[in-house]
Amino acid sequence: LQIMTKVNAYGEVENLVMTCEDWKVRWEKKHTRFHMSEVNSSLLKHEHLLLEKANCSVFVPLCGKSVDMKYLADKSHRVVGLEFSEIAIQDFFAEQNIKFIVEKHPSHPFNIYRSSDSAITIYQGDLFQFNSNVAGKFDAVWDRASFVAINPSQRVSYSDIICEMLNPSSKWLLNTFAYDRSKYPGPPNDTSDEEISELFDTRFDVKLLEVYDSLNPTQIAWGLDWFKVRNSLLVKK
Repeated sequence: LQIMTKVNAYGEVENLVMTCEDWKVRWEKKHTRFHMSEVNSSLLKHEHLLLEKANCSVFVPLCGKSVDMKYLADKSHRVVGLEFSEIAIQDFFAEQNIKFIVEKHPSHPFNIYRSSDSAITIYQGDLFQFNSNVAGKFDAVWDRASFVAINPSQRVSYSDIICEMLNPSSKWLLNTFAYDRSKYPGPPNDTSDEEISELFDTRFDVKLLEVYDSLNPTQIAWGLDWFKVRNSLLVKK
């Protein structure tokens, strides 16, 4: 009998294959331990590789209320986020004290939250219905909690979607994790070097920037005894 549910990090039973609605519930319950109140250290360390020119268009998939978006906008980049949870988007603008307007996309199933200075735009809807017809193409992608959040069975579709929205030579900073998946079902979901090669080698030049140990009390509570962070820079061919 195939097990279709798991006990998550909050002690609750949820679907093994998570849906947009499951993530929406997590935001409603404030079960968002993945949210960081500081700018991500991997972005700070590698932004010079991701954003080599001024005024880049940067896509932040499954952005939540990431403070990284404000950081990038403050550096004069044009930031576009994608998020299913309206709570997360509204919290972002409220917590960053940014005025915004909301409108419906004229031809696609998205609500558009746009800062009054147009520096930050967040599309509210399903990532798997997103493409360049919705929001154009991008110079860069900052992928901190997106690839690792989607179901592993969706990774091929996900990589196709992101790839379609990138211009040649566009860059994708990909933050992934490795751990013993027999001990913890995710999310965040484990990713191997082989999976990254299979998904990306034909369409991107893939450079491994760093791998480091990052085991903390939260991951020990998940039952893990090792946890590695991997940062890769993907340059579209």
